[in-house]
Amino acid sequence: MAFSRDPGTGVSVMKGEYLINAQGEDVVAGIRTPEPIARMKEVLPEAYDQFIRNVDILEDHFKDMQDVEFTVVRNTFYSHEWGTLTCSRIHSNACFPDIFFAGGQQTVDASMPFW
Repeated sequence: MAFSRDPGTGVSVMKGEYLINAQGEDVVAGIRTPEPIARMKEVLPEAYDQFIRNVDILEDHFKDMQDVEFTVVRNTFYSHEWGTLTCSRIHSNACFPDIFFAGGQQTVDASMPFW
């Protein structure tokens, strides 16, 4: 499971954890210690790149922080589910510029959420 931003601050840095060779019970029971998501870049670089591309697409589309549950099978990323986490008013100063002005976009339209 991972977040497209730090859920505590709203800063654009991938946060989360993953387990290698894990089943659902391993994750839920807490019998194994997960690795930080940043380590996935070293261990599964192709899957990590797919993961980052997908999360970036989701955040760009929904214009907000994303929560992603995923699996990697044979070095291929598969998303189980994702959800939009609204940046709180406290974190909007960190989220807003990164999300809305990415790629040179300089305008805000009426469909964009304000916190």
